[in-house]
Amino acid sequence: MAQPLHEESLGDGLRYAEEPLEKPRRFPGRRCVLLRDGVEGHVSSCVLVEYRQRFGSVALPVLGFAGVMTPPEHRRRGYALQMLRTAIRRAAERADVLLLYGIEGLYPKVGFAACAYDCEIRVSVRDAMRRAWGGLPVRPFRAEDLPAMCECYNREHACRPWTAVHEKATYRGAAPQEDWSPGEECVVVERDGEMLGYVVCSASRFGAPRTPSVSEICAAGPETAFGLIGHVIQRAAALHLDTVSFHEPPDSTAGRALRRIGCEVVTRAAADSFGMGLIVNRRQFLEALRPELLRRAGVDHAAAFAALAEGRIYPDSTTLLPLITGFHSWRDAADTGHALPTGFEDACRAWFPGPGDTLPVAYAHLCDRY
Repeated sequence: MAQPLHEESLGDGLRYAEEPLEKPRRFPGRRCVLLRDGVEGHVSSCVLVEYRQRFGSVALPVLGFAGVMTPPEHRRRGYALQMLRTAIRRAAERADVLLLYGIEGLYPKVGFAACAYDCEIRVSVRDAMRRAWGGLPVRPFRAEDLPAMCECYNREHACRPWTAVHEKATYRGAAPQEDWSPGEECVVVERDGEMLGYVVCSASRFGAPRTPSVSEICAAGPETAFGLIGHVIQRAAALHLDTVSFHEPPDSTAGRALRRIGCEVVTRAAADSFGMGLIVNRRQFLEALRPELLRRAGVDHAAAFAALAEGRIYPDSTTLLPLITGFHSWRDAADTGHALPTGFEDACRAWFPGPGDTLPVAYAHLCDRY
């Protein structure tokens, strides 16, 4: 075990520790472990990663739980919950909101609520060949493209909740090929030295070709989007494949182009899994988001904001955070017994409209998930 960054006794022979990561991950972070006296190794563990995530036009530093794991011989003894509760208490000293991509059942027990959609757009290659076009000059990704790719992505998704801010130091772009993984392929479009867009696709190696899956596509405008889509479709047609799957929100530039071409849009809204979040410092979190709430409303609802920060409006984090990300709207909250607060109806309608013109669909591309 590495030299702990923090260690404390939980009683009953249990100890909690935080240590540096032995293997680098995309985001910086630390490993959290639960130890029991007399037991070799940990009885439960997770990784806390650090990055910046958008809640609309405002991006905040967050901590994300990853790799939550209990060895089989130690399961069904409550260790994961003890480890999570301690890690949450510790994490609240460093961030105001915690995030994760989780399974059903476990994380609602410690207060996490579903906050983001999972979207997939499926396109028929035969139909798209008649409507999409290629012709744009594309070239393979190069390492020096990363800053321009980050800028392109951040501009496209500047107000999209749940997207991680792409930064050169942490954005990986296409996944590399490994011994038993084909990795991903990335091509970019540029004009006069300016990047107009890029697309990251699954590779087709190691045996029979498989249906290409687009994990990220970003375009500066509709012409670039159609051109990149056309490139993917032509690639699929050359492999004699029937469909292509784009992991993309339907309201992005590429998503709108795909809907004009013709497609099947599958949007999943999990009740208690996938993208989840937990507010641990309510007032600080909302103070940081005040510029975003002002953007949504167009006016500063000062009295309503004070009531929101004090917990007199939507006091439960499991109700509030999905409203902030747009996963739920004020109507959804009303449907589940949280009526519009009397006297603050206008503010709540403006702040929590759900997906639409003010607030894009809350979504994280595959490259951002951990």
